[in-house]
Amino acid sequence: MPKSLDVLVVRHGPGRGRLGEYWGDFWSYLRESRPGIFARLRFAETGGSLPELEGVGAVLFLLGDPLRDLYPECYDFAVQLRDMAIARGVRVFQEPEALARFGRRSQYSAWREHGIPTPRVDTFGSTAHLRRLASEFGRPFLLRADHGHSQRDIRLVRDD
Repeated sequence: MPKSLDVLVVRHGPGRGRLGEYWGDFWSYLRESRPGIFARLRFAETGGSLPELEGVGAVLFLLGDPLRDLYPECYDFAVQLRDMAIARGVRVFQEPEALARFGRRSQYSAWREHGIPTPRVDTFGSTAHLRRLASEFGRPFLLRADHGHSQRDIRLVRDD
């Protein structure tokens, strides 16, 4: 019978990324209620040395996006680790490039390119550019950062 392989979970190291204890409750649940499964998990953090892949069957990247734009050192770490994994025939989930494309503007473009209806999204670099876009958008519209998933700092624009 072949030996079972572990899953390497890659997270942001201390002081890197915005995710903190991402999935922390889930890991605690697994540790307590499914110790056999938890024992098959290994964890690596960006900012450290690249982990060994001996006995690893899959690598799962749980890193903040857009990875390349916001956390370039973590992106570089993930790319190196991904390349090592692929060279060894280890399966990779949530590749670094996939985590690098999730700004609202790039997601809008990808959806439109594939015929998925979505409200218009655009970015601006100055107040004058924002005013020009606002005149094209009509009202109301949402004003928010291109990156991030929370509802902080979102504004509903109803008038000039």
